[in-house]
Amino acid sequence: DQVTGTLTDGALRAEMLGDRFAVPGETRKSPFAGKYTLIISDSGETSDSVAGDGYGAVTVDAVGTLRLNGALPDGTAISQEVPLSSGGVWPLYVSLYGGKGSLSGWIAFHRQASGDLAGRLRWIKPRAQQDKMFANGFTKTMSVLGSVYVPPTGGAGSTNPSRAAVAFSGGTLHELIANVVTLGDNQKITVVFDGGNKLKMNLAPATGLFSGSFVHPAAHNTTAFEGAWLQRLNLGSGHFPDAGRSGHVFFGGEARQTGHSDPSPAKR
Repeated sequence: DQVTGTLTDGALRAEMLGDRFAVPGETRKSPFAGKYTLIISDSGETSDSVAGDGYGAVTVDAVGTLRLNGALPDGTAISQEVPLSSGGVWPLYVSLYGGKGSLSGWIAFHRQASGDLAGRLRWIKPRAQQDKMFANGFTKTMSVLGSVYVPPTGGAGSTNPSRAAVAFSGGTLHELIANVVTLGDNQKITVVFDGGNKLKMNLAPATGLFSGSFVHPAAHNTTAFEGAWLQRLNLGSGHFPDAGRSGHVFFGGEARQTGHSDPSPAKR
């Protein structure tokens, strides 16, 4: 179920690896079929860390074809359609910035207490002074953590919705901005306390992605944010743009130790 080889131009050499894909028409359904959400965080291996997290919504169909849609911490959209190996290995590659950058690496699907998929990616962003975010460019190692996402079936609203924190940090913020919301049936978010920053937030029931806005206390402007909710881990993470950098948004209850770079407000 695997092929290996070597690719070379006579000077550079690269090893090749290919896993078997479940051929369409076979009766066996992919054991990884379903919906997932994921967050993409700076692994912290360099001093100039990126505070905000990227995110994505993933769908794996019955024969194992994977589709990704999301965004990196600088707001760059990412998408991919690729076969998932029969063993649950996802080869991720996305060309970025007009072919001058990329996002690449391996992600493995697994059912563990720490999540349902994980891996490490290399994010290459070229230097471009005209860019509004991270104009100096970089090459970074990013960590990926994901969770199964089961869309709600609808129905009556909960009489006891769960409470969650929404916190903003990083960027030009000098201190944590904390808010309190409730998460009810059909993923309805209701703001309970916004600390005067006029928080607005929505969680899309079909995808598990969230978005919203708040008033930045330093810039005094309405700032948009976005991210993904990891349903099984009961937490979400994302980013907002802030003076050429990205800030971090955390959404959830008590922060959990997951083996991934901890997205809780305390870390930021």
